[in-house]
Amino acid sequence: MRRFLSITLMLMFLTISGFAQDKNFYIYLCLGQSNMYGQAPYDSSDSIVSPRFFNMATCNDDDRKIGEWRQGVPPLCKRWSKLGPSDFFARRLLETLPENIKVGTLVVAVNGCASDLFHKELSKNYIDTIRPDWQRNEVKKYDGDPLSRLIECAKKAQKDGVIKGIIYHQGETDAYSERWLIKMKEIYENLLTELNLKAEDVPLLVGETIGADQNGVCAHANPTIDKIHDYIPSAYPIASYGCMASEDNVHFSKEGYKRLGTRYAIKMLQLYGYDVPDDKDSKLQTDTKIIVPEISVKLSDKTAFVDSEVVISSVDLVSYSGEKLKTIVVKGKKSFKISLKKYSEDRIILIFKTDKNERIPKQVNL
Repeated sequence: MRRFLSITLMLMFLTISGFAQDKNFYIYLCLGQSNMYGQAPYDSSDSIVSPRFFNMATCNDDDRKIGEWRQGVPPLCKRWSKLGPSDFFARRLLETLPENIKVGTLVVAVNGCASDLFHKELSKNYIDTIRPDWQRNEVKKYDGDPLSRLIECAKKAQKDGVIKGIIYHQGETDAYSERWLIKMKEIYENLLTELNLKAEDVPLLVGETIGADQNGVCAHANPTIDKIHDYIPSAYPIASYGCMASEDNVHFSKEGYKRLGTRYAIKMLQLYGYDVPDDKDSKLQTDTKIIVPEISVKLSDKTAFVDSEVVISSVDLVSYSGEKLKTIVVKGKKSFKISLKKYSEDRIILIFKTDKNERIPKQVNL
């Protein structure tokens, strides 16, 4: 049985790596920051994927070579990333698409990045100003230019199949104003131009950040994300309501990624004309009103001054890469200060834990 499966996979790889473009090989560009990078742990069961699911390497890493196809087993972005929405997006597509259709993804994502990273005119200056070493090292994996690597790999992928859509999950860093929407339009239009694509043939799906229903740190970005269709007629927002968060309230859990990735797929299938019902809970952030205790955080000289309407028992300090930096026990106070002077991060997440075991996250820009 194993020998038969190996021969079958080998034949499929040969099919998609030939010179002729396969119109039945659907390719999707997946880009963004940490949630597209993938943050949920996976196990051996997650490596059981359809033989029709492929992933193109976008950086060199051990047995992965730039521009080469491999079976779509996690992790998809890089060897050291984890499960993300693109995993479940592709799996759900294949449940509905005809048996003769193959799906390929290529993922370019950098933890904590702003939309500028994917903007033709803004990316170089943005990259030059990145401060954290871990983020600079992630960019270096794309030879210092993630946008160019995305376009390079996408052009190579076009020789094998047809680009059928773009899924984008970023927003946590800068989706708080009309300027982000304008940049998204410019990013999308540049990709279409570079790859000689038409908007009507390649929809753009943009996911919400962790929602207010999950105490999302960046939930206030969602009303902006929800306006994407007003700026780009072929772009559609994907709701995060009901998609479970991980403990840092910035990244989704495995269950959250599965639900979000499924929603990406359902919307794409609907745009293709398939009669696929929506997830019953897929309401946009603008339809959701969640009340949480008020906590004010004011920053001065890299010291956070906290004033809370509820009693706080402890505070977790978490980086945008998902690493817990420190836990501070405050012993039932409402007002206190936290020194952040030793951290080189651009932003830190403060997760306040109340005496009622509530978790209230706040973002601090250093």
